Amino acid sequence: MVNVSSPATTGELGLASSARGHDGLAVARTASASGAALAREARARQARVLASLTVSDRSFLEVVLGPGLELADGASTEEIGASPLAAQVAADRDSGQLPQGCPIDIAYVRLLAGFSVQDETGTPQPLLGPRQYDRARRYLDEHGGRATIDFRT
Repeated sequence: MVNVSSPATTGELGLASSARGHDGLAVARTASASGAALAREARARQARVLASLTVSDRSFLEVVLGPGLELADGASTEEIGASPLAAQVAADRDSGQLPQGCPIDIAYVRLLAGFSVQDETGTPQPLLGPRQYDRARRYLDEHGGRATIDFRT
């Protein structure tokens, strides 16, 4: 976050309502630099999530997210690391709702199915589509109702 002082306000948002001019340009540049730093941080976080996926995580996410994602040799794992499901699982782990090695069961998949994420246009999209939910349910049914997701970050 960027602290910006102006005659109008002091805050953490990096957006100050001040007259256009040299100061306004400096604020815009600072906000732009802050946005680039946040984007780099997000990419680094995705890389950490991706690196922390175990084989069982990858097989579970591959089943949930559908065929066409080659996970065994890490060929398309960026798609998994950047997926809303991986991000939600990582966020739940980071917040303490999902301890390391916590089994993921049907109830958790149902919980995930109720989440929405915003796409590039800001439109809410379901985290799991109906087919993804069905694939996850079938996978968990075939594996005793659970899949162990072990994030090692």
